[in-house]
Amino acid sequence: MKSGKLTLSMDAETTRLARMVARKRGKSISALVKEYIVREARGDRNVDVSPEVAQWIGVIDSPKTYRQLRDERIMDRLKKISPKAGGD
Repeated sequence: MKSGKLTLSMDAETTRLARMVARKRGKSISALVKEYIVREARGDRNVDVSPEVAQWIGVIDSPKTYRQLRDERIMDRLKKISPKAGGD
């Protein structure tokens, strides 16, 4: 896909925060802005999944939410490590 230029103006504190978040995630500010815009355009508000995981949403036919599936998987892994996990 061909790239285009977009100039953003923001206050110094927001610029500092953008740089900090980008560094923490190992991404450019442009990549962060792109991900945000794509999520908003799709209506994926309040979703706490990475874009890599988001591409798989809808592939599994399950009445459970992503969070429920994720939490079950985490609990299964914890039970293998410690029989006390999960309060059983």
